[in-house]
Amino acid sequence: MSESDLAQPSAASGSCASEASESSKGTVADAPGPDLETVSALMRILEAHWVFALATVDPEHPAPYATPLFYALESPLGRGVSGPALLFASSPRARHSSHVGGEAERGVPAAATIYLESEEVGALRGAQLRGRLSRIDPQRASGPLARYLERHPVAGPALEGGGHALYRFEIEWAKLTDNRLGFGRHREVRFVLPSL
Repeated sequence: MSESDLAQPSAASGSCASEASESSKGTVADAPGPDLETVSALMRILEAHWVFALATVDPEHPAPYATPLFYALESPLGRGVSGPALLFASSPRARHSSHVGGEAERGVPAAATIYLESEEVGALRGAQLRGRLSRIDPQRASGPLARYLERHPVAGPALEGGGHALYRFEIEWAKLTDNRLGFGRHREVRFVLPSL
């Protein structure tokens, strides 16, 4: 599936129901559910790529840190959650992995971006993401591990040998960019993260 399949905005302004809730006085729980057209567009972006840039914060020296990583998309379908997640493998000693620290199971806030690199401003499209980063408990990793290895079989030896662990970036908020629809037009969507 290609990024050229991105859905058109549901309104002339390019807004969606979840965008409007961000500026209202209510809570996310009071807001209408995610706009399905925007969610579909986000899923197409996530399905079309395999590398994302993850941004974390070093808890000891509060400074941002970004790194590119291969990922596999974990759909919300069958997981009983509202939003998608990105799975990636990494050494627990890597700087971005160490930022999860003692919160490995509970998760820490993180951000990410996925985009189509282009010299044409009018062709730029992708997504900016915020969510929760956590290390997946090896006892519960069989489904996510199979999904990740289906997308990146070359990672099998590193994961099986214990040198790498599997991590999940759960998407709580996404802002989609598609300059083919007009410069500066963005759609946003929010998801409710499950409790850990």
